[in-house]
Formats: sequence, C-alpha cells, structure tokens
Amino acid sequence: MMKIIVSNTFNYPGLREAWDRLLNGNPDANPHLTIEWLESWWRIYKRNQILTLVIVEDEKEIVGIAPFMLARNKIGPGMHINRLEFLGAGISDYHDFIIKENREQIISEILNFLIKNPKWDVIKLRQLSDSSQNLPFLRRSTQDKIISGWHVEEFPVVECPYVDLTLYQGEFLQNLSKNMRYDLRRKYRKLSKQGEVQFKVIHSREDFLTLCESIFDIHHRSWQLKNERCAFSFKRSENQQFFKDVGLAFQEKSNLLLFTLFLNEKLVAYIFTLVLDRSIYHWNTSFDPDFASFSVGKILHWKAIEYAFKRGYEQFDFMRGAENYKMRWAHGKRTNSEILLYQETIK
Repeated sequence: MMKIIVSNTFNYPGLREAWDRLLNGNPDANPHLTIEWLESWWRIYKRNQILTLVIVEDEKEIVGIAPFMLARNKIGPGMHINRLEFLGAGISDYHDFIIKENREQIISEILNFLIKNPKWDVIKLRQLSDSSQNLPFLRRSTQDKIISGWHVEEFPVVECPYVDLTLYQGEFLQNLSKNMRYDLRRKYRKLSKQGEVQFKVIHSREDFLTLCESIFDIHHRSWQLKNERCAFSFKRSENQQFFKDVGLAFQEKSNLLLFTLFLNEKLVAYIFTLVLDRSIYHWNTSFDPDFASFSVGKILHWKAIEYAFKRGYEQFDFMRGAENYKMRWAHGKRTNSEILLYQETIK
C-alpha cells in the first residue's frame, strides 16, 4: 500500500539514495531535477518558503518524489494565499515529478494528497516539458479533480530548442548547410588573424574556480551592451555563489562541461553546461562584447556541439528560450507548459 510523507528536509532517511535511483536511466531525468541542483537552490535562495518534499513510499521503498516549496503571498490589503510550487522555480528550466515506474498510480496518489490538503490555495506546476512521460497522467489526473472544488488551467510557457546529435554522420561540418560551413570557417579565419585561438573544455575544480571571475565580468558587460534586463545577473552575489556551488557539485560527479574560447590566453566566450546520461544541457552562456564583431559566441557553439557529437552524446539541449543563436543549430523544439490548480474560493 502506498503512503505519502512530507519532509521539510533533504535528510529524510534513504531520500538521497532514492533520488539518484529514480533519476538513473529515467527518460525524464535532467540536471534541474537532481538533488545537487535543487539543494543548492534551496541553500542560497530560500527566504520565507517552507521546503515541502512530497515523498511516495510503497512497502517502505521510496517510489516517487514531488519536490515543492510552500510560499505565502500577499494579494491585497490583509489578503494572502498559500502557493505550492516546484522547488527551484525561477532559474530552473525543467520541473517534474521524479517517478520511474508505475507513473499513473503514483501521480494519482500525489494529486489526491495535494487537493485534500488545506495548507495551500494554489498549486503551480510550471516548466513541465511536453516530452515528460508524467505529463499525460498528470493531465488526466488534474482533469479528474475539477469536481473536487479546484479549477484547473493549462497553458504553454516557453519553447526549448535542442540538437539531435544522432542525426549527424561522418565529418561534423559536412552535416551543416553550405552557407553555414562557409560562414563558420570565414569567421574562424578572421578571429585567428587576431592571434592564438584556443578551444578548451574545463573539467577540473581548480580551473573552473579560476575562471569564475572572468565569466562574471564577461556576462555583466555583455548584458550592459544589450541594455536589457537580465533574469540571472551576476551583479547579485547570490547568483555568483549558486553558479559556483552548482558547478562544483556537478564537477564532483564529472557532470560539468565548461566550454571556453580563448584569444591570446584571454577568455572571450564560455558556455556552462551540465551532463546527464548521454545529453548535454546548455544553461548559461555569454561572450566578451569587445569581440562581438568576431562572432566568438557562434564559433564556440560550433566547437561545443562538435565536441558533443565526436564524443557520442545524443542530445545538446539548449533548454529554455528559442533565441536566434540557438535556433540556427536546433533540429526541433519542445514546449514547456504550466498546469495551475486553484481553489474555487480564489477568483
């Protein structure tokens, strides 16, 4: 018989081992569902929220995890609502329930528990990928709950491009269009005339930490030039700390790939990626605006995707946002959606 437990700590007995087990070989797994990512987020960004890890046990074995946090939000003078949402909301690109088998029953158990609990008025399930194997069961379960005093809405949020590396064969550049091959080679020759160009993949703890200050500087100056609001600005010390903490946590498991481009030993572009199974996840990137005319970002993406292809990775996931620099490489897009449940008493 299945049982629901709510833990307000990551140290619930057996949770860490179960978390890794449920993600291992799971087609829905991605770095933003790992305990390393979410625990780092909670340690740095928690404010007044309550950690709410909904754990499903079957015969004392953990078979499902729904990583949530509970926040109290003011909506007017003397008016508040309690909102349950995925842990890591805001900077995480993909959210989901962590379930490997028996998805339909476990999702039904979780939803039954959520809608019967008086602690929250709103349940916000955001950044659910349309590739999620949980999503069909989640949709079915939430539609079944409409009669139980809850309204349910679903709407698309953002597109997420990806490169299917299994489509490439032979020499990497030959898989690209003639115009793109010509453009990449021309830009690389132009940059090479300025001095020594080096493409480096950073794996070690020491090299990663050494480069962080240069990364923060490049990112800040690049966004200054754009004159746009940056959702993840390194002007905030907590964002710098999260970047370092997550990088080190994944580096310890050999799941950090920091792609870099140097000109005359100066860092001019970087791509921060995380690895899970045979996929590379592109989470943060920028380039030195002083070298914008040399297309250093485009050159680095060429080298990074080529690196992934040559080493047998199956997917280069650009994650959230269908920007032009991603779409020039992408083979397709997935769509993230939000499922919003709120009680009938909230208008």
